[in-house]
Amino acid sequence: MRHQQISRMFHKRPAAVLMVVAAAVAMLLAHLLSDEVANPVASQASLIYSSPLVSGGWAIVVNGVLLLGTMGLMVLINRQFNILRAVSYLDVGLFALMQAAVPIALGTVNDGLIIAPVLLVCMHRMFASYGNSDDVRGVFLSFFLLSIGAMVNYAFALFIPAMWLMLAQMRIFTLRAFLASAMGLLTPWILLFGFGAVTPHTLFLPHIRSIFSVSQWLERPMLITAAVGFTALLLIGSVMLNVLKTIAYNARARAFNGALNLVSAFTILAMIVDFGNLGVYIPLLNVCAAYQLTHYFVNYRYERQYIAVLTIAAIYIFSFLWQIIL
Repeated sequence: MRHQQISRMFHKRPAAVLMVVAAAVAMLLAHLLSDEVANPVASQASLIYSSPLVSGGWAIVVNGVLLLGTMGLMVLINRQFNILRAVSYLDVGLFALMQAAVPIALGTVNDGLIIAPVLLVCMHRMFASYGNSDDVRGVFLSFFLLSIGAMVNYAFALFIPAMWLMLAQMRIFTLRAFLASAMGLLTPWILLFGFGAVTPHTLFLPHIRSIFSVSQWLERPMLITAAVGFTALLLIGSVMLNVLKTIAYNARARAFNGALNLVSAFTILAMIVDFGNLGVYIPLLNVCAAYQLTHYFVNYRYERQYIAVLTIAAIYIFSFLWQIIL
């Protein structure tokens, strides 16, 4: 079999399914062997309500559904808006391996597994409204979801400025769209305060600790931090290499890729500023990195591309095994 054929195989569905199954087995193994390994960050970051108190077997089911939903949204967005400029399932496989390298606690529902699919839904609605300033329903829904999410974890609120900038990228930043976004943000709070479900006394102020806090480094396993740092470097490097290609795309494709770059930048910035809440950003970081890395492999086709893919996969597998062994 030729090298080009092997490389193309990694972009097809069977290879992605194999990587997803391997990642699922790895995360279940991490959960069974050690809860400490499978829980990189446990933080209380709600403004009003905590995450759903689901534990045990039901938590594993919910987390599995959220992961599958995230991967399904990744495929849907690429199919509908062609942000990768090719039909490829490599992004799904890479995302699964990245998740396995930093196993999320399967015993409880993790906020990060909620943030990632919600942001993907928001991006999908924004992309669908491209160039149509009269279609403000998607804008309202996107900000409505972010506002509800902020009640559970303030990390949602950090992406509100990104959504406003995305309005400009989608060429729909009009007064009507801005008012729709404002109404989307205010509606959940108006309803809750109006029905008396929330009062000023029930609000919590977030305690944000940045990456420059020495105590954060002491509290966090270094292997997990290293795995996250490696993913961030892959993301930054892929974005820089992809820019050389995306500048030649048409305006619509540039807008979609620019929106993905924007979310990637805000994710890394949020992880730096809010290092104490690192765990909730890991799935979204993995989504962005998987997209950008796959986009790089699509843009730069070469015969032995599979060697690069296998090398990256081996690093994540090694990271997982090292955490389990230690």
